[in-house]
Amino acid sequence: MDVVNLLLDHGADLNHQTTSDGLTPLIFAVNRGHVNITRKLVDYGAKLDTAEFNNQNTALHVACSRGDKEIVQILANERTFNQIFDKINKEGHLAISIAEEKLMEEQQERLNGGPNINQPGLNNFRSGKKEEDENSQSRWWAIFEHLDNLRSGLNERATKAGNDIISEELADEQKRQRKIEHEN
Repeated sequence: MDVVNLLLDHGADLNHQTTSDGLTPLIFAVNRGHVNITRKLVDYGAKLDTAEFNNQNTALHVACSRGDKEIVQILANERTFNQIFDKINKEGHLAISIAEEKLMEEQQERLNGGPNINQPGLNNFRSGKKEEDENSQSRWWAIFEHLDNLRSGLNERATKAGNDIISEELADEQKRQRKIEHEN
């Protein structure tokens, strides 16, 4: 973290795509599960909508595919949501779609009586080890629920704002009609 602070304090380019894959420091930190570095880069203004070259994944796509709830919460909040939510990757997936798919895989796995050993990495993306993770379903659910709640809340506010505008326009139209009727 000291090196990150030093680089940031000396004006390092947060959005430079540093590798042939187009990884930014943010995507690299998310891919490695570095919560504190991710938070620091976001606080310093790293672009959240930049996608790596190969699969066009943003940092949020990567965090969702890793199942990293804390990083998802850092990346996706009311302030940043509109900037990143509608970004699709090369396969046409939104980040929330990845979280939903992982949740469904976990649920199917549980229905089938446990992990499928032919699908390595489904249970523990951090270590790459195949291990039982009793909290994995709640992790996937928490990620999906967080993103879905953000989307729903923003949609409700947009609908309310739209309804408020329509109500104001209707009230203005009624006033104009009364004025015309009164003048006649």
